[in-house]
Amino acid sequence: LIKIEPDIFMKKIPVFALLLFSCLSCSLFGQNSLPDRWEPGMTIQLTYGGGMRYYSYELLVSDTGSYYMENNEGRIIKSKINFYKEQLDNLLAFLKEQQFDQIQSELTAPMHDKGSELITIQWGQKKIAIGTGHAKEIIDAHKSRYLKVRNYLQQMRSSKNN
Repeated sequence: LIKIEPDIFMKKIPVFALLLFSCLSCSLFGQNSLPDRWEPGMTIQLTYGGGMRYYSYELLVSDTGSYYMENNEGRIIKSKINFYKEQLDNLLAFLKEQQFDQIQSELTAPMHDKGSELITIQWGQKKIAIGTGHAKEIIDAHKSRYLKVRNYLQQMRSSKNN
């Protein structure tokens, strides 16, 4: 027969509750919330893979040099792009306005020939990655904000090509 000391059990509950609260507070109160200004070394990347179609593109936005690369059935186009600090700050302000760090995706039924898209923001040791893919979709309530961010990034690239 094993005897459990009630004092030992009761001492461990507060530790567990504190650990649980700290994990929840990180996710609920925005541990990875976006910074107020563009930080040195910060990057935003928009990638798309065409699934069964031999097509992909990548846009990398950075303060140290940006580029756009497209692969359309083996025809590769790569162009360097430069953005001013003001443009980067405006992009970050738009991301904050759209509450990009709060957009979520969910698991759905897998579609094996579906392409995937991902927007990734990195700064310091923090990273936010939101996208779609094999079995993930943006939650309906967040879809319009996600699309606005994607379109903003694509328009930034397009404006540099004109």
